[in-house]
Amino acid sequence: MPLIQAYALLLLKAKTGHLEEHDLEFRLINTLGETSTVSVARGGFKSPIADATTGLTVNAQISIAVKKYGTCYLCVLLDGEEIIRTPFTLTRQSVAQAA
Repeated sequence: MPLIQAYALLLLKAKTGHLEEHDLEFRLINTLGETSTVSVARGGFKSPIADATTGLTVNAQISIAVKKYGTCYLCVLLDGEEIIRTPFTLTRQSVAQAA
């Protein structure tokens, strides 16, 4: 079974003065429709500068075991609510095509 390494970047921006903590979850929906939690992060939006816009940057490295080629989805949930879903397609390539 092939294994693919993928990378994701998420940028969240909050209004000035927002200091609450949130749960952030990455879920993968594979080509068979199976859902798995990839990563969970807990934290807050806190700026060291008073009255500045606050935000959060998350970098994620994801390993995907390919059971079937086709379109998968990476979903991001904020406090249990899906805020974004990004599709990506896994395709088979020969060694010559990859080079």
